[in-house]
Amino acid sequence: MPQMNPSLWLNIYLASFMVLVVMMIYTFYTFNTKVSVNLVKFNKPQLPLWLW
Repeated sequence: MPQMNPSLWLNIYLASFMVLVVMMIYTFYTFNTKVSVNLVKFNKPQLPLWLW
């Protein structure tokens, strides 16, 4: 196993951290949109289609 550059380890760590943050934001956003869509469909079904 050759000696790896510390900056390479830092880049790998930052890339994995960014992927984790993006996944968390994506799941949070999809969960919020599903809840809001259900609330809109349940409470105000006469709203325009672009809100769904």
